Amino acid sequence: MLETEEGLHHRPPVDPGFDPHLLQAAWDLMDAWARDSSVPGAMIAVARQGVRLAIRAFGFGAKGDDDQTILPDKVFLVASVTKPVRAIAIMQFVERGLLSLTDPVQFHIPEFVGRVRSGSASRIC
Repeated sequence: MLETEEGLHHRPPVDPGFDPHLLQAAWDLMDAWARDSSVPGAMIAVARQGVRLAIRAFGFGAKGDDDQTILPDKVFLVASVTKPVRAIAIMQFVERGLLSLTDPVQFHIPEFVGRVRSGSASRIC
């Protein structure tokens, strides 16, 4: 068993109770999507119970990236992926009654007091 930089141990999928046939089916599906250009390229890491089962790369880099095959050490540009995560978290807070979309931002983030320009919206949404 090897320890990775992230602190996860690498083992075969069957060790943590993962069905290797289902994992292979997922790999085959992603490979098919990459080959038919449904997905230009992807990197997938699967872990369970602190065990890294596999890391696989599929497809090619983006246009302008010399259409190079994606390798496991590929660095991807990730732009603004926090916005949808933040939106989901806010809506979960709304569902739980912890905030309202009409609350002033300053009510939840005191650092915004006095920083909102006159006439601009200072509500959550």
